[in-house]
Amino acid sequence: MNQKNKLRIRIIIAAFCFVLVVILAVYLIASIIRNNETSKVMKVIGIDVSSYQGDIDWKQVEDQGISFAYIKATESTDHLDKKFEQNWSDINDTNIRKGAYLYYDFKKDGKAIAEWFIKNVPVESATLPPAIDFEIDDQTSKNLPDSKKVITNLTKVIDRLNEQYHQTPVLYTNSNTYDTYLKDANLKDKVKFWICDINSNDPANVNKNWEFWQFSWRGLLNGVGGDKGFVDMDLYNGNLADFNNSYDQPFFMNLFN
Repeated sequence: MNQKNKLRIRIIIAAFCFVLVVILAVYLIASIIRNNETSKVMKVIGIDVSSYQGDIDWKQVEDQGISFAYIKATESTDHLDKKFEQNWSDINDTNIRKGAYLYYDFKKDGKAIAEWFIKNVPVESATLPPAIDFEIDDQTSKNLPDSKKVITNLTKVIDRLNEQYHQTPVLYTNSNTYDTYLKDANLKDKVKFWICDINSNDPANVNKNWEFWQFSWRGLLNGVGGDKGFVDMDLYNGNLADFNNSYDQPFFMNLFN
């Protein structure tokens, strides 16, 4: 083969490689733009779980479009959910954003409640803020302290969690508890609200500045079973881009917030 033919072949190969690179670059840019645009409108659906859901196949859960999960960690000052450590570890095999929550005990000291949670829930980057399940029911509503004492004690939990995790805690509550204790409490700068409201289409009826909305107690997902057979379903107040921007920061960035 003479030199001219060799040169021609090299030019053809180089041109082919260049065209291939351009095509791949265009495809990659288009995919990034498409994914970015999709994230701007995509609803962000999550779940909250405890030992009632038994063993969870988190891969199956992820495959059904679940983006985040709040996992029960502690209750009061001495109870650790028996599935917390397993759930907290197993979910790491997915891209589901995880967070931990505690069940508030109205009759225990707030500092002790927070310290028990802190003892059992490690500080990790890019997790959801710690959440406080703050609700009254037929049992917990008996012989409760007055509103001022309740809010003072609750604030101890909020402040200690903020200090430990460097994130604004999330306060889960329902309309009855909100009207009884939170409506006139000045907590809007201390917490983000997670509203339980399964009877309407607008959690703003309880609090217009909601961060999460528990909209169902009877979700059905493959990979989630346990004694209840159902799982609580939640919605983030924003799109996927908002969600990622809010919670992608590593732990050390939260130190400056």
